[in-house]
Parts: sequence; structure tokens; C-alpha cells
Amino acid sequence: MAENRNEQRALQSSDGATFLAAETLRSATAVGEAAGAAKSEERVSVFWRVFGANLLSIVALVIITLCQHFNSSLSELRSDLGHLNEDLRKELSRVNETNADLLKKEEFSFRMKSVWDGMKELREGLASIAGLKERATTTDQRLKTEEEEHKELVREIQRLRELKAGQDGRIEMVGELQRLRERLAAVEGRQALPTRPQ
Repeated sequence: MAENRNEQRALQSSDGATFLAAETLRSATAVGEAAGAAKSEERVSVFWRVFGANLLSIVALVIITLCQHFNSSLSELRSDLGHLNEDLRKELSRVNETNADLLKKEEFSFRMKSVWDGMKELREGLASIAGLKERATTTDQRLKTEEEEHKELVREIQRLRELKAGQDGRIEMVGELQRLRERLAAVEGRQALPTRPQ
């Protein structure tokens, strides 16, 4: 910043020197005109004699003002450029710090290779999962048919038990009938035997 201030002071002193040089020229012109006025009074109009020096000083003042304006604009641009340069260096140092934290290319490619290998294994696993899924559906269907067969067998066993119970009832009835026949035969046998005298 001290460098910019020195430049601004040098520019202002050069602007002042320019202004002084213009005034000197104007006054020298006025003196020279006074000496040559006698000769050239007949050639120069009254307007130019009265207002010529004033117009010349106004033009010089406008030129000096424009130069000062351009110099001040230039110094502002230089200071802005200095600030931008400083900000840019700060940003570059931050970028360098973040780049130090980033992965190296080899490490990145190694990690990506392991990711792709994992994805390939998953695809192979998907094929085996599809096979297992088919096996599961066939096993599920077989289980359903076996459950239906089991229910049918339970019904058949129930029916057979009922038949056996009915058959057991018949067997008991046949056994009872047999006992009754034997008793009947015994009773008839007793009646058929003559009674013995005593």
C-alpha cells in the first residue's frame, strides 16, 4: 500500500507540475502577444484577443482534470488488482491444501477396482439367488401338495377309524351272537337230555 501512496503522490506532483507549466505557457503567450500585439492587432479579431487566453487556460484545465481523473482511476485499479491478487493467492493456498487431502490416482483406481469386483460378485450372486428362488418355489409347491395329501390321508384315517369302530362293533355283536348261540345250544342241550330218575 505504501508503494501505491508513493505513486499517487508522484502523480499528484506531476499533475501540479503540468498545471504550472500550462500556466507558464499561457502567461508567456500573453506577454508574447502583448509584444506582437502591435503588429498583429490588425490580423486577430477582438474576440480572440479578449477570450483567447481564457479559452486556452480552460482547455488546459480540462486536460489536466482528465489526466488526474485517469490517474486516480488507474491507482484505484492497481489497488483493486493488488487486493484481487492477494485474494487469489489465499484461494490458491486453500486449493493446494484441499488437493493434499484428495486421493491419489492409484489409490482411487485401486478402490474403484475393488468396488467393481464387488459388483461382479453381486451379479454372480444374483444368478445363484435366482436358482435358489426357483428351488424355493418348487419346494413350496411340493410342500403344498404334500399338505393336501396329508389332509386327505387324515380324512382317510378318520374314515377308516370310523369303519373299524363299526367293524369292532360288528365283531362284538358277532362275538355276542356266538355266546348267545352257545348258551342257546346249552339250554337246548339240557332240555333235550332226559331227566334221570333219582
